[in-house]
Amino acid sequence: MRCMMQRIGASARAAAAVGALLSFILLAGCQDKARDSYVDSLTEMEKTEFKGQKIDDKTVEELKKNIEKFQAEVDRKVKATENLGVYWKMLAVRYMNGGMYGESLEALKQAIAVYPENPLLFFYQGTCAARLGKAQTADSARQAELYRLAENAYKRAVALDPVLVHALYALSILYVFELDRPAEAEPLLKKALEVEKKNWDCRMLLARVYYQTRRPEQAVEIYDEVAGSAAPDQLKKDAEANRKRIQEELYGKK
Repeated sequence: MRCMMQRIGASARAAAAVGALLSFILLAGCQDKARDSYVDSLTEMEKTEFKGQKIDDKTVEELKKNIEKFQAEVDRKVKATENLGVYWKMLAVRYMNGGMYGESLEALKQAIAVYPENPLLFFYQGTCAARLGKAQTADSARQAELYRLAENAYKRAVALDPVLVHALYALSILYVFELDRPAEAEPLLKKALEVEKKNWDCRMLLARVYYQTRRPEQAVEIYDEVAGSAAPDQLKKDAEANRKRIQEELYGKK
């Protein structure tokens, strides 16, 4: 009975080792170097006691045999999955370029399933959801659902890449214009401006945030800065007009 339990325990350990092995293979590059890396890594992990027992030479040999047995097949499947991920990404972008945001959103879900830590995919997901939400003029519940998806997607993009200015700005736009929560946009815009000091769109939006949160004097300062900067002409005209309007509100027409 004891021998049987030992064999069962050994089989379980071998199965667990193979599972860990496959995880390492999924992240591997060069086959020869990867094989050595797999053995070294698995051996290193098993140096500490596992369920009261230590790894032995026999287990290492079993791991080597399993690597030889499964590596080519796993590499083939990983490559196929990578190709599928590229397909979904390309399809999503083409749909977006054509203004087909619903179809793009579906493709992005598939791409994210393959690449769950790609910040740009979440940024695109947020963009599609926000565009679709804006179009839901007759269905407030669906609109709210899409805006939640957009917010969460942008947040995930920023969590994966804290200096992704596009995502910081897009989330700020959502807070200011769609969700009526301008105060939440302020730290995002300030973070974006730390990365890109001359991002005039972010500066203009920050001025609007100041105005909407009852700090008109600070808004005027930013508009004045943009109006006298090297920003595009239209932005400078908009900044000058906004500055003039706020000053008239504060001090009256002269």
